[in-house]
Amino acid sequence: MIIPKVLIVNDNRNSLAAYKSILADDPHTAAYEVLTAESGEEALRLVLKHELAVVLLDVNMPTLNGFATAEIIHSNPRLASLPIIFLTAHVADELNRLRGYEKGAVDYIFTPVVPAILKAKVAVFATLAKEKMELKQQKDELAKLNRELQLQRVRDLETINADLKRENAALKRENAACREAERTALESSLQDPLTGLINRKAMIEQVDQAIAYCARYHQHFALLLLDLNNFKGISQAFGRDIGDEVLVQVAERISDTIREVDTVARLGGDEFVALLIRIGTHAEASQVAEKIAQAIAQPLDTSVQQLQISVSIVIAIYPHDGKTSQELLAHCDSAMHQAKNKIVKKDFA
Repeated sequence: MIIPKVLIVNDNRNSLAAYKSILADDPHTAAYEVLTAESGEEALRLVLKHELAVVLLDVNMPTLNGFATAEIIHSNPRLASLPIIFLTAHVADELNRLRGYEKGAVDYIFTPVVPAILKAKVAVFATLAKEKMELKQQKDELAKLNRELQLQRVRDLETINADLKRENAALKRENAACREAERTALESSLQDPLTGLINRKAMIEQVDQAIAYCARYHQHFALLLLDLNNFKGISQAFGRDIGDEVLVQVAERISDTIREVDTVARLGGDEFVALLIRIGTHAEASQVAEKIAQAIAQPLDTSVQQLQISVSIVIAIYPHDGKTSQELLAHCDSAMHQAKNKIVKKDFA
């Protein structure tokens, strides 16, 4: 229940008791609480401690009189609008009353006090204070309700966001799974299943990219086309599985011989191709080809016995031997055909 407080300040205890008694007979008294102080100093402590509806302040008090007390009270920003009614016996002293108004008095009550006047004036300020306190309480309750609504809204949004995050996480997992499936499918479509090297399609893409880069920056690269000699005879003699073992080991030896920046692919059958970046002459490419040939010529450990095989290697230099991947590979195929014919003629010689 909201109960405003009224403060009576007087250095005379009998007067305090009389004023309090008058207000006790007021039917409105139940609507407010009466506090008393016997000095200005005590009044200052009470106004800081309590929320007051009005202060009835005696003008003539020792040490700290009513005017000084009122001035100190109203110097506090929180108390600047606190209503003060001066109690004084100086009915005809206009200067005194003017001084009181200058110190912030809202009214005067002259002694001896007329009970009806005292009750009426206190009731007015008590009623105003109660209405003000009720309004403040309503505002506080409304603010609390708004805060609770805002908190509920925040909780609802957090719940929605959490649900969205879970849904997004699920979508991300699904997308990741789809991308992984696509990547796996793409890799399988661009990868030779036996050797793990890239296939013809992927190598052509690599060559096209190298052409685009080298054309822009006026650089060169080399293509080595490799074809195993008498591979068909090994497969016929020892079976397809042994032939596959040979192809896997040859792929590993080519990959181990070239640089990390270079690329090797299996075109199909016993044909391989190596893309050598930033190699611009046949002489440089021939050195790499010789190392590859020596590596492949070393005995191969298969599941039946050690085998040996040789390789034919032809070279194409971009852009001297072709400006497109098709032209470069065609140059290599033509050169390989000539090389194989020489081997055949040598065997029959």
